[in-house]
Amino acid sequence: MQKQNIEQITIGDKQYTLYIAPYNIENIDIDKILDISKEIQKDTGVLTQLLDISYIAGKRHVLHSTINALITFENKENLAKHKNLEIMLYVTAQRQIQKAIKLVGISEHTKVAILILQAEDIKRIQQAREKIEHIIGTPDNTLWNINKEIRAQNIITHFEITDEEIQIISEIYNHSEILDTLQEAIMGRIALTKFKTG
Repeated sequence: MQKQNIEQITIGDKQYTLYIAPYNIENIDIDKILDISKEIQKDTGVLTQLLDISYIAGKRHVLHSTINALITFENKENLAKHKNLEIMLYVTAQRQIQKAIKLVGISEHTKVAILILQAEDIKRIQQAREKIEHIIGTPDNTLWNINKEIRAQNIITHFEITDEEIQIISEIYNHSEILDTLQEAIMGRIALTKFKTG
């Protein structure tokens, strides 16, 4: 398993193992992908989520959102009934599930999807990954850079990130890539998701 796609985190007294990686799912039957995802989660208990990359700035965006979603469940402050949906809410930094699904849910138009697997140990993650990769193939980390300009504009519009904010963040963090800058801008918005009123 590619180590750069694995994250070990602690929330409270619980240990979590996360796997996050992009996959090219163009020309793959979406129903098959969704069916195997549900099957994996039901049979193994491994949280399995796939997100369309179009409104995602990068891995830190997904990781930060997933951690926040897990924390809300740990603290019993979750907005959604299921962790999968809670992750979507945090990735999009808003409280309306249907809007979140529309923005980052996979569909027949999805070309690149981000796979998130969460369990208590790496072995279960590996088993889940092997099952789903029979359908979606192997990960390709170069896909984090796909359609950067289009994704950047999607993100700027959705998260209402101003030119001034982009300029200030770029200067503070010395980012040369726009998506890196946007990830910094998104972090604060993700943290405030549970306090939003609409």
